Amino acid sequence: RVKRGWSYGAYTRLETMPAASTIAAWTFPSNDDTLPAIRLLMDLMRSFASDGVSESELTAGKSHLVNAMAFDLETPEAQLARRMQEILLGLPDDWTPRYLETVAAATVDRANAAARSVLDSQPLALTLVCTADRFVEELAKFPEVTRIDVVPFDAPEPSQWTRVFTR
Repeated sequence: RVKRGWSYGAYTRLETMPAASTIAAWTFPSNDDTLPAIRLLMDLMRSFASDGVSESELTAGKSHLVNAMAFDLETPEAQLARRMQEILLGLPDDWTPRYLETVAAATVDRANAAARSVLDSQPLALTLVCTADRFVEELAKFPEVTRIDVVPFDAPEPSQWTRVFTR
């Protein structure tokens, strides 16, 4: 984002759930920058899966996760909201302290093995909120793209989606 000026923001997040987890990345490029931004994102995901993180990157990430937890615990209301989320997800009573201990104990080898296991084994789903006509032809040229469905913004159900490409 900073280097190329393609977007107002670029974000990633790991959503952990009991049955499956999701790694999500999102950005908001202009139409002209959308395809290069997608290409860069796919290349970065592939690079992350193969090369992993360095010790300094892991240290920075661990620090961020531990420090960000302070906002989830700073008030009684925040603590209650966090505990309610844990209960809804079926997490054990000691989830938050164990989470913090697990983050602190993370090693480069374990982090990189986890990244490879998720990124190498899972299909990528790409969602664009846009006028599809401008992107379908070029997206179909990306080797990672195996299917393109166009969903009209007012389609009330999946039966009204249109599959426009299948590899």
